[in-house]
Amino acid sequence: MSAAGSDSGMTLLEALVVVGITALVGALEFPNLERALDVLSLRETASTMTADLRVVRADALRTGQDITFALAPDGRGYGWSEGQARKIPPAVTLQVEPGGTIKFFADGSASGGTLKLTSAGRAIPISVDSATGTVTAGS
Repeated sequence: MSAAGSDSGMTLLEALVVVGITALVGALEFPNLERALDVLSLRETASTMTADLRVVRADALRTGQDITFALAPDGRGYGWSEGQARKIPPAVTLQVEPGGTIKFFADGSASGGTLKLTSAGRAIPISVDSATGTVTAGS
């Protein structure tokens, strides 16, 4: 029997069914993928911000001058008096309590406060201790 006469191939209907099922599974999983990317973006932003806060404290100690860390007026970023402004990803929101600023003093202490990053229903708090200026991130 020749290969042309065998029934070993797929019909067009079978191929369309496979493509339809694949598209359905992809459509169901896409929101989960988007959520996972938002959580990854949240974690990366928290890590970067924690490192930046530690740099601000170190700069205050090194220079012997007070340095203020502040939320950007539009709420989409942050910066400090001796450094460049940084933007945060669109999926991440940032709150600084109290007052939207944290001041690091030349002796290593700080005004203290908590930054709260949120995205995809998750939150990561970053705390600045007022007595020591120590920066710690929650998970």
